[in-house]
Amino acid sequence: MRRRGDFHDAVELLEQASGKEPDNPRLRLQLGRALLQAGETGRAVNELLAARERAPGLADIRLHLAVAFLRDGRVDEARSELQTIGPRLADDPMYQRLREELLP
Repeated sequence: MRRRGDFHDAVELLEQASGKEPDNPRLRLQLGRALLQAGETGRAVNELLAARERAPGLADIRLHLAVAFLRDGRVDEARSELQTIGPRLADDPMYQRLREELLP
């Protein structure tokens, strides 16, 4: 299992890349994921919101945003993201687990 400290180098590299391409939603998604792994939930939420703003139709961004919202205690917002995803990620284990936990 990786320790949170292992992700700080990834965060630094992704911040540099995102700084060069601030409108790239995939880079912002990866940065948000790395921030989550590094335990920086608030910053992760901000990056994932920025990614969603740039690519609202990408279900994987919304899935990771739901995870970040949940870790930040924002259950209603996590639930809303999952509902928006709908069946697009029906086979994804993370989506299935969150759906079972948050949606009736």
